[in-house]
Amino acid sequence: MQKQLIILFISIQFPFLLSSQQIDQKALNIIEKIDKNMFSKTQIVTSEMIVYGKRKKRVIRSKGYSKGKENNFTEYLSPEREKGTKIGDIKEIKAQVKKIGYSVLYMKAFKALQEAMAKIETLEADVKTLKGE
Repeated sequence: MQKQLIILFISIQFPFLLSSQQIDQKALNIIEKIDKNMFSKTQIVTSEMIVYGKRKKRVIRSKGYSKGKENNFTEYLSPEREKGTKIGDIKEIKAQVKKIGYSVLYMKAFKALQEAMAKIETLEADVKTLKGE
């Protein structure tokens, strides 16, 4: 009697064991396909992240560039104080990234300041003429 029960039990469970192995293999195939799909030769992604603080929330917009698994960096688009900041690991592209010296940056900032001051003086003169002073 026990032998018959054991044979009956095994005969009932055997198809389920085979089908679970097939399901496991299908699941592994799906996971492998997802992993392959996660990385591409080149990819550009624009994203938005909302950071909630105690008093207010911040919205950070960024653009991510990647080439394979090795060359990745992110450039911040906003807020203004972080705009243009780039972070990441760029192995192949390092030689192509241009660096700017502080002296050039200061010269450009000084030139922009001069232009802004000239516009302000022009606008102040226009206001005076309109007021009749």
